[in-house]
Amino acid sequence: MDKATKAATIEQLRSKFEKAQSIVVLNYKGLTVEEVTGLRREFRKNAVEYRVVKNTLARLALKGTPFEAIGGEIKDTMALAMGLGDPTQPARVAVAFARTNEKLKVKAGALPRGRLLNTEDVKGLAALPSKNEVRARMLSLWQTPQRNLLYVMTAAQRDMLGVLKAYEAEKAKAA
Repeated sequence: MDKATKAATIEQLRSKFEKAQSIVVLNYKGLTVEEVTGLRREFRKNAVEYRVVKNTLARLALKGTPFEAIGGEIKDTMALAMGLGDPTQPARVAVAFARTNEKLKVKAGALPRGRLLNTEDVKGLAALPSKNEVRARMLSLWQTPQRNLLYVMTAAQRDMLGVLKAYEAEKAKAA
């Protein structure tokens, strides 16, 4: 690879790192081509960019980005999964894939502003609910008091209607 290509690759990676919401470092040693293809497919479905890059180029591209702290974790046969949207997605996909294929190892992760995550932290990040799940829970919590208030306010009318229907049925039986 010539210098111009390396410089272009570093600049391209740096722009991706600056846009990323989270990064997960994976050791993919021992995976077959079909397994890596399946992993890439899963990442693509979840809006996560999966890149295998030379370690030196990755470390150079990380300098000056919010993820600079993860540079020390990049060694051996590593790949990077970058979450450009939801910060939990790269961890979620990687941990789910690692459960079914023990050859894939989650080595580390990082969040912006230099927050380095170890393997257990990445698994914890994967267990967090997504943004949409949190939104749904919050909406449910906000609706519950109003729903309960409406139920209490209409209970008297509903009970009275039940009593009147029972009285009407009893009158119909008697007649």
